[in-house]
Amino acid sequence: MSQIKGEITQLLSLGGFELHKWLSNIPEILENIPEEHKMIGSLDFQGENNSQKALGLNYNIGTDSFVISSPEIPAEMPKSKREILSYIGQLYDPLGLVSPITLHAKLLMQKIWSEKTSWDSPPSEGIGEAWAEFYKNLTKMSPIKVDRNVLTKNNVASAELTGFADASSTSYGCCVYFRVTDNAGNTKTSLLFSKSKVNPLSQKLTTPRAELNSAVLLSKCAKRIHDNYSAKLNREIPMHLYSDSQIVLSWLKININKLIPYVANRVRMILELTNERPWAYVNTKENPADLVSRGVQPHELGQAELWFYGPPFIQSNEYTFKPYTSVSSLLPELKSRDESSKVVASVTAHDSRTLNLDFLDKFSDLNKRQRVLAYILRFYKNLKDKSNKNVSNFITSSELDESLNMIIKFEQQKYFKSEIACINADRNKLQDSIKSLHPFKKPKELCESVAD
Repeated sequence: MSQIKGEITQLLSLGGFELHKWLSNIPEILENIPEEHKMIGSLDFQGENNSQKALGLNYNIGTDSFVISSPEIPAEMPKSKREILSYIGQLYDPLGLVSPITLHAKLLMQKIWSEKTSWDSPPSEGIGEAWAEFYKNLTKMSPIKVDRNVLTKNNVASAELTGFADASSTSYGCCVYFRVTDNAGNTKTSLLFSKSKVNPLSQKLTTPRAELNSAVLLSKCAKRIHDNYSAKLNREIPMHLYSDSQIVLSWLKININKLIPYVANRVRMILELTNERPWAYVNTKENPADLVSRGVQPHELGQAELWFYGPPFIQSNEYTFKPYTSVSSLLPELKSRDESSKVVASVTAHDSRTLNLDFLDKFSDLNKRQRVLAYILRFYKNLKDKSNKNVSNFITSSELDESLNMIIKFEQQKYFKSEIACINADRNKLQDSIKSLHPFKKPKELCESVAD
């Protein structure tokens, strides 16, 4: 560290930059640095209550830990929408170390915004009471200390990431822990990161869908943390993921083609982010993510060992990961037989000079729609003319053009029926906004009529 200090100082001095306000939890780093260039004096360094700002977080030099405390208490409790949102905004927690607390703040913000009251007006009576209780508990919260160093003092024998996901009727979230075992066989678990999100008011999510969204959130967070720590420790770190929803765990184990688009798209994302790693089941009572999905009052979180260290079974030296293997027999969100055969029905409809491309609505990307329809058209042509089959693995540009034209024609027939009828019968009946564009109909149409 002393060598790094010297190299940084020398490098920046070449550009005329003189480093000052030095701060470190290692006294040796501060040696040979003038007192006026230190952030704190040598005597202050020994104090256990000495906290300094580091990247927006309160960092205690003496205990080498992050300190999260309630915002400064004003003379009077904030009452208007402007004052409440301003006070809540002071809860800065980028690592999610106190996500169960900030979740309450997010839910309050959502309710206040949904009322659409003016900035200087107080919220309704019900929300005002919830805010008063949260504010009271926030002022009673003792400072929460979280160790900065998640590694052990001895050499690391093994390290692994363990993540948990959960959802409730109002929100969902995840949390990730770092589990380290040293050469002496001692195990240490530490909360690394967590994140919470509130469910949208405009869209009512079922419990399985909310649980699935929490699994997606965990997959994104776990992948980012896994890649960073694997590079830092120069080793591949095992990653174990848990959910207390057996429906979600079953979705992850069945064929994606059997799922409806909403579920299938998210299952596919989870499998890609986690490299198809197996998931495991955790009981709700042992799931720390349950705290971040339902929230904990500020004055109670400091005593929640489940939150800061994870469930007891991952703290044990005998811990082993047991993947979920069974599949629930009663799964929701599966395609019906009619939906599974919808594509085939559409192809046969084309043979009778009608066309229905509604099945393409499941694909939000136009390029994907093109390719799917191009393969269907190729399959249809191969069935119609068995003497000249196209078995190439790649779609040609002409096939893509044909499918795009068909999609465009279908959309025009679907949304411009009356305009097309006017072009065929009496152009004078066209609206002025359309008539000015001089629309016309090509002599040769790909399909003469479109099925609704």
